[in-house]
Amino acid sequence: MKATKLLTSVFALGSIALGTLGQAKEAAAANIVNTWQADEAVSDKYHSADHNHAFWIPDISSDFDFEGDAFFNEYDDGTINLIGNIGAGNKKFAVDVWFNSLGNLQEGRAIAPNLAAKQQLNRNDPYSVVDVNDWSYYTIDSSKSLLTEIGEWYGDNDSTDTFSLIDMSETHKGQMGLGANGKNINEGFSHWFYIEDTNTGERYDGDINIDLVALEEGGGILSEGESIPEPATMSLLSLGLLGSALGALKRKNK
Repeated sequence: MKATKLLTSVFALGSIALGTLGQAKEAAAANIVNTWQADEAVSDKYHSADHNHAFWIPDISSDFDFEGDAFFNEYDDGTINLIGNIGAGNKKFAVDVWFNSLGNLQEGRAIAPNLAAKQQLNRNDPYSVVDVNDWSYYTIDSSKSLLTEIGEWYGDNDSTDTFSLIDMSETHKGQMGLGANGKNINEGFSHWFYIEDTNTGERYDGDINIDLVALEEGGGILSEGESIPEPATMSLLSLGLLGSALGALKRKNK
């Protein structure tokens, strides 16, 4: 009977260990590995127009700029989250947009065969400085990307309206790197999308054109995931107890 109870305890401890290791793996997948400050992209000598913005949604208001801090966070599973607020006069949105990585241009074409860089810099031979093969490419994760109305300026109702974001093109996706924002040769990001009213289904065209400045030299900041997550610590403890129990059982059977 005692041996049976001991075996039961051993298997219970094993289950705890495996379960907590699984939790640790899930927790680790949510760690931020790089963070950039996001700002509107300002045209330089390599761009033919003086057209500066963070978001461009012409059917709502042409140029939206960030209001307050905005961040471009990269996670260790390759996803990116752009978060902040944008405004154009009284028209304002809370931005929470997620992107999935396609890798570089060659890797991306294995997933999206028509993928191509959108080269918007067209003066003074910028592509002798900028290499589109060094850029990273992304698609929008429409399942969790939203622009949320701030205030009650949109439509005829008194409710808060939300808009999902959808990739506009099979060819031009999100692109990140030197000159990738289409306005200058800074580190930047651009994307072309539709926003869709989640109530009515009405769609509007839009662009993102932003500069990215790393918050630490070398590409960003480490999250709290730099230390061992608590679930992993619990797993190690459980595995230690499991080993002790197995040792005790072995000695008892001698």
